[in-house]
Amino acid sequence: MEPIPANEPTESADSVQAEETEPSEKSLEDILVTDFHLSFRFSQGSPDVQNNIFELLLGYYTDVLGIDYEKIIDSLKSEEVTSRIMELVPPKKHLEIPDNSVEIALKDEYIIFLDMAQKKSPNLYTSNKVNRLIGDMMQRDLEYQQKSERPRPDGYRADRHASMFRDFVILAKPTASESFNAIFKRMREMLDALPPLMSEQLKQAWEANHPGEKFVPYHLRRMH
Repeated sequence: MEPIPANEPTESADSVQAEETEPSEKSLEDILVTDFHLSFRFSQGSPDVQNNIFELLLGYYTDVLGIDYEKIIDSLKSEEVTSRIMELVPPKKHLEIPDNSVEIALKDEYIIFLDMAQKKSPNLYTSNKVNRLIGDMMQRDLEYQQKSERPRPDGYRADRHASMFRDFVILAKPTASESFNAIFKRMREMLDALPPLMSEQLKQAWEANHPGEKFVPYHLRRMH
């Protein structure tokens, strides 16, 4: 795959930091609930990928936003957050799942997220961890190029072979989360380091499922 530039002009580290730490109108509780729910979508059904996402989110909160772990832990334990976390409802057209499986998954992943926060690990928002999520998302996307149905259709009902990596990293489509927007932006800035074999496999598989379209639109390709 050809290298893809970030959509924005090159910025200094200070300017990027200033942009990412701009105060949010959302409360910490709102941020935690939104990010927790979206972690299911962006992990695409993989518990391992979801755990990697949790680490990056905690690193983003502490290393970039400067939020203290104790504040995160207190918010995660609050009645408001715990009750709202359990409100996630699967889409009506979700594939057949047991009635209680969503509740069990929410509880299990909440415990994992809280446990990670309580460990108070430093330096979680690293290039290595961001690069690992790049590989994770590409691998999950590649798997769904070979399947006839997605387990969660919501925004992908019209395209069973949609690529989250393409949509949110390459095309920079906004999410409902400032945290994920920032993480995907950092991933986009690291695309020169893409693993060539996996990226080429995903590109070819996606284009085979989308005749006449390019995985990387022409207007985003670097001019040589």
